[in-house]
Amino acid sequence: MLKCQYQPERRTKSWDNTLSNCRNQIQDCLEDTPSLQRFLQDSVWIQKYYRPACRDAAKETQKSVENFPAECPFIIEQILDPSFLA
Repeated sequence: MLKCQYQPERRTKSWDNTLSNCRNQIQDCLEDTPSLQRFLQDSVWIQKYYRPACRDAAKETQKSVENFPAECPFIIEQILDPSFLA
């Protein structure tokens, strides 16, 4: 999602497929284990996984990690919404 937002001119079908697949995997996990839902509202848990996502996005976009927000700019509804950043 960070790559799509911060480097839209380089967006490819592969990026779209990755977003779709990740969203599907999250939905599957939530269906299989509904108790995971509570983590999606936990800012500490979200930040734990957002930091490595920023590092990955920085490497893949060849931008500095400082170009990305320090805190996750997406709410869970956006992350799961297949039409967001579509």
